[in-house]
Amino acid sequence: MPALQNSVLSPSSAYSSSFYPFSFPGQWDVTHATSRTAPSRWVQKISHNHGLEFLQHFNINYKDTGLFGVYFVSKGDDLVNSEGIMRSVQHEWKHLAVAVSEEETTLARNQLRTELYQNLETNTQKAEHNAKELLYTGNVRSLAQIEEEISKIDHNTLRAAVFRHVYDRDTANVGVGLTEAFMSYAHLRAAMSWWRL
Repeated sequence: MPALQNSVLSPSSAYSSSFYPFSFPGQWDVTHATSRTAPSRWVQKISHNHGLEFLQHFNINYKDTGLFGVYFVSKGDDLVNSEGIMRSVQHEWKHLAVAVSEEETTLARNQLRTELYQNLETNTQKAEHNAKELLYTGNVRSLAQIEEEISKIDHNTLRAAVFRHVYDRDTANVGVGLTEAFMSYAHLRAAMSWWRL
């Protein structure tokens, strides 16, 4: 593999309304026509540095637990580049935990709505969503109820969720390809807890 593919994961919340804030950071790849003109402050910073080719945050939720993390692909030609990517990711997580604004939260809520409704366009997708809702929560929320829950998320809710589930947590790191270019676990873990300083 001529690239470094890596995921960094942290424990997250169970499947419920509280999982929505973890969809906020977003994604970017090199084929996007935006970098310094992207609507996201974070994408503007990270998209043109460190040999990054693809980056996506994800949140996978189950009935009683979840995983929040980031998946990225980079050229993997230099340890400094992969360390720069992870530092940028951790700085964004820090920003979400302590300084995210209401304007950024509004933009993220709108992006979340778009993504949610795109994932419910077909009958198969809607059936899968309903099955997951029934399996994990015991009932099926209507789209109006989901919309109401998304509308309740403000910058304080987002800050609290990230601080509770991401700050000072151990991570699981998985890599494929040029993994020798990825920073050590000790450095990554140490950077997960210096935020409050």
